[in-house]
Amino acid sequence: MIARPENPFRKQPPTLPPLPTTLPTAIGAHQSGNLPRAESLYLDLIESAPSHPDPKNLLGVLYRQQSRFAEAIPLIQQVIALAPQTPDYHFNLAEALRATQQFEAALASYETTLKLRPNDAEAQQALALTLQSLGRSNDALAAAQLAFQHNPQSIENGKGVIHNYRKCIRG
Repeated sequence: MIARPENPFRKQPPTLPPLPTTLPTAIGAHQSGNLPRAESLYLDLIESAPSHPDPKNLLGVLYRQQSRFAEAIPLIQQVIALAPQTPDYHFNLAEALRATQQFEAALASYETTLKLRPNDAEAQQALALTLQSLGRSNDALAAAQLAFQHNPQSIENGKGVIHNYRKCIRG
């Protein structure tokens, strides 16, 4: 078999710069609840590798967890600009937008998440809750049922389907 020469016009995915070894330490601090330390480490990582999306995303998640939405949302939007095909980034943005009651924008981000990862039960359930917040009960029920189909073992999703169904019945 003859090897084909590389097409110089084909767009190659960007190569991410290597991250310092402090990322696992930052994640560990974040997971253990040492948020000031995690924030400091994420900021150091961003300074050393500004084009790498992971530290920015994780800092955005940390800000969202602290209800610092004015900082979280633009940071996660920057992350999406760096890596638009990563569903987790869209999901994290959607979560921050939903928390600030920007339901239409959150809906668009959840839909993008689901285009990139169609069987994501968590995103499907969050989409259902967002649709319910927008007063779209029938769509919310359909989304919640899809979430349950994607993960029938999830008690939380099952409760969500029942909860949304009851809201639909009540109008």
